[in-house]
Amino acid sequence: MIKTFIAKFYEAVIIVLTAFLLLALIGFGVQTWRASHWKAKFNSADAACVERINKVNSAYQSTIDAWRAKVFIVENELEAERNNIKVEFRDIKHETQKVTTNIIYRDCKLDDAGMSIAERARIAANTRKPP
Repeated sequence: MIKTFIAKFYEAVIIVLTAFLLLALIGFGVQTWRASHWKAKFNSADAACVERINKVNSAYQSTIDAWRAKVFIVENELEAERNNIKVEFRDIKHETQKVTTNIIYRDCKLDDAGMSIAERARIAANTRKPP
């Protein structure tokens, strides 16, 4: 009776261990499949991200190259203009038609409003436009 009990006990232990091993293998297989599935998704997302980065970098680089070409053209034009500039020195002489020796308006005393009117009249006389 004890031998049959021990045999049944060992049989039950073997069945439980076999079931546990089977469940562990199934769980390990599922986890491996999930890990490889997510790894593939992350790799494809990483590839898409790298592709977008490369596209942005190529657009940025082409824009920089276009600006460099424009700057090169402008620099050449500027250098050509610098070479065309000729400096000419002349003596400037002013001849006065009339020399004023008698200052008439030295003792003129105006307040602020009068000076403002006089200044506007001077500007109008110089620009030939009304104030």
